Amino acid sequence: MKKYLIIGAFGTLGTEFRRQLPEEETISTDSETLDITNSVELENFLIEHKPEIVINCAGYTNVDGAEQNCELAEKINGSALLNLSKACNQISAKLIHFSSGMVFDGQESDGYNEDSKTNPVNKYGQSKLVGEKNIIDNCQDYLLIRTSWLYGKPVSEDAKKSFIEIMIDLAKSGKVKGVTDEIGKPTWTKDLVAGVMELISSKATSGIYHLANEGSTSRLDWTKEIYRLENISTEIEPVLGSDFPRPAKRPHFELLNNTKATKLRTWQTAL
Repeated sequence: MKKYLIIGAFGTLGTEFRRQLPEEETISTDSETLDITNSVELENFLIEHKPEIVINCAGYTNVDGAEQNCELAEKINGSALLNLSKACNQISAKLIHFSSGMVFDGQESDGYNEDSKTNPVNKYGQSKLVGEKNIIDNCQDYLLIRTSWLYGKPVSEDAKKSFIEIMIDLAKSGKVKGVTDEIGKPTWTKDLVAGVMELISSKATSGIYHLANEGSTSRLDWTKEIYRLENISTEIEPVLGSDFPRPAKRPHFELLNNTKATKLRTWQTAL
């Protein structure tokens, strides 16, 4: 019997879990080998393998795409979590799931605690909130981890690039703009996974946890720090988020306050 099942194991976050977990204790799946939107397939898979801990790294992550593909986003980020909750209950497995600071409206400059009122401003945030409610209402044993501005090394050349790679690439063009009014906590996948593993080993009680590297920054200042570390001299033009017309509205303050778990190191140190 394997101890861990990683769903979405070959994306950026799932890959980091595979790095940190013992291979001999871990089952790794992707959408081709396990469809979490198919309740029967999911239930049968979990009954067959009986993992103790199910780590769900799968998700619809295209924030702008969710505005047009809201049904697909809600299916993957929302209703699939009802399937997962019920399947985990059936085999008495703990469910680890990841949500987002975008379940909040982003108006609070002091940030949001784990029990703060949710109020998403875009379809992506709405889909993540549906998933959260499905877990809270239906799962017997879970850790619901909210994080923000997650980055890690792309797992392949074709994989989605992180903010860091995107900004380094843009520097080559000599034309870079940095948004000043979107404030968040850049979080490294390595630190996030380590924080989750500590919660698991400490037998943390079921509930919502906020895990993000400490401190806060704007997109502009995050880019400046990336360029400083990479010795890139490209100038960055300060702009407002409204200067970039995008389908999905962004919260101004995507700040998650960690009041329950061991705090992660600062974003600058992690970077």
